[in-house]
Amino acid sequence: MSENGEALEDADEIRTRNQETYFMAGMQQFAAGSIENIGEYNCHRSLPKSEGYEDCGSVPMKSRYGNVFWAKTLLGVNASAVDIERAQAFIKTALGTKVQTEVEHGFPVTQKAIMDNYAAQWVLYKDNDYVSGQGSVVDADGNEVVLLIRIPDEAEVNELLEWIESMDTAYVEDKTFEGVVYEEGEKFMLGDKSLEEAMGSIETRLGIYLAE
Repeated sequence: MSENGEALEDADEIRTRNQETYFMAGMQQFAAGSIENIGEYNCHRSLPKSEGYEDCGSVPMKSRYGNVFWAKTLLGVNASAVDIERAQAFIKTALGTKVQTEVEHGFPVTQKAIMDNYAAQWVLYKDNDYVSGQGSVVDADGNEVVLLIRIPDEAEVNELLEWIESMDTAYVEDKTFEGVVYEEGEKFMLGDKSLEEAMGSIETRLGIYLAE
């Protein structure tokens, strides 16, 4: 279980949902995970613009394996494909600026698509002080905590582009692999196993899984 009562196997939810409002409500001391799309980046950048949270910020986390990005969709052409030209045309369209500018689940794959997306947001929300919406949660005292979601300025968008450009290692999701790590990690966090025991169990279980 997570600090918010979520099941760890619900990995997508744990990684991305309501991190900022949970933090503001005192439900967690810090938030760590992945940013799935432009909307979530907007939420992260909105936290320091909230009264009392000016000292907060978001930074990319480096791992021992490199700067990891979560590859949720991979496109390619099979070498044995019958109509390679049509397949290549499809990929070209899918990765083109027109389609990528409207991507909601994941980040656009080109800088131009990201900038075009934000250019549209800057125009759309200009008269609303660049507030595009809000998120909220009720804290332990029953008070509603509200986060106004603001569109990042150009400097913040450029920082996002720098983050994306620095990514060099793709993570391809494996639910079985993750499940083992979560289960054994939970036992360690709850004090049911030592770190050495938990790591040993992970190594043994994953060794069997990879050998199958």
